[in-house]
Amino acid sequence: EMLDHILDTKGQDGELATVPEILTEAGILLAAGADTTSVAIKAVVAPLLQDSSRYKRPRAELDERWPTGCATLAYSAVKDTRFLEVCVKEGSRIYPSIVYQLLRE
Repeated sequence: EMLDHILDTKGQDGELATVPEILTEAGILLAAGADTTSVAIKAVVAPLLQDSSRYKRPRAELDERWPTGCATLAYSAVKDTRFLEVCVKEGSRIYPSIVYQLLRE
C-alpha cells in the first residue's frame, strides 16, 4: 500500500512524480521508521540472545519452515510461528515504539 501511494504521488503541477522524487520520498519514509524498527528488533532479539533456552525455540520454528539454501523466507512460511509471534508481542508490550500512548478506558 505504501509503494502504491508513493507511485501515485503527484507534484505541484499535477503530474506523476519522477523517479528521483519517488526515491527521495521512499528514503524519507525508511529513515523515519528506522528508530521504531530498531527498537522493535532489539525488544525481540535481545532477550532471546541473553538465554540460549529462549533462543532455541523460535530458531527451531524458523528452521522447520526455512528451506535449506533458500536466501529468503516467505511470509506464508512464517505466519504460523506461534512462539515467535508471542516473542514479538511481548517485546512490543515491554518496549512500545510509541512512548506516549493514548490512555485506554
